[in-house]
Amino acid sequence: MKKKLIESIPCEGLNYGTHIDVEVSYSKDRSPRGYYINVSPIKHEGNMKSFIMSSYTSSRLLMKTNRYSDKQFEQAVEFGKTAAPDLVMQVIEKNKAA
Repeated sequence: MKKKLIESIPCEGLNYGTHIDVEVSYSKDRSPRGYYINVSPIKHEGNMKSFIMSSYTSSRLLMKTNRYSDKQFEQAVEFGKTAAPDLVMQVIEKNKAA
């Protein structure tokens, strides 16, 4: 599975985590197969990053595809930059409300 970190946003007041990380990834194991955006709270401590598996993450299908290509991956990254703000706000709200 190929992944690309779009941004890591410092965020105060989260129940878990110090940053919100936004990644675009290709998955052939999910149904439907394609490119996804994943937004999750991550705890940054020095050179270490940690997360809790059930920590209010959000994921959305960006592009459905049968196979991976670099050109489609770069298109998905651009789509991800557009979709990110809404998902980031959802994750922050869920994380602060918990």
